Amino acid sequence: MKPSSARIASVLDRLLPSPNVDARAYGIPSRERLTSHTPSTHPPKILMLYGSLRDRSYSRLLTFEAARLLESMGAEVRVFNPHGLPQPDTVADEPRCTRTRHSRRAAARAANEMGAALRVI
Repeated sequence: MKPSSARIASVLDRLLPSPNVDARAYGIPSRERLTSHTPSTHPPKILMLYGSLRDRSYSRLLTFEAARLLESMGAEVRVFNPHGLPQPDTVADEPRCTRTRHSRRAAARAANEMGAALRVI
């Protein structure tokens, strides 16, 4: 059963009350939108990031736990280690920062080609 346009608009009005959110970029999942017309021949590739440099940070521990779960589901997961990166506003063209920025943009382009919405920061 396909939801009506009025129902979708009503849901969007309730979920996106802020004028800062573009409702056109918010898609309600449906079986048709989630079905791929060209099946993938490789496992999903996921790059995970965490923001804390502390050894026992919760974000780091949660990232590694999520990576283990995704790998058990068949995904190919890489966890980016931020140790050794310069602190903000210290070095403009650090090679690891540049590689990460290029990888993130390439992933965003690939996702956009597949019709997914991925925000590039």
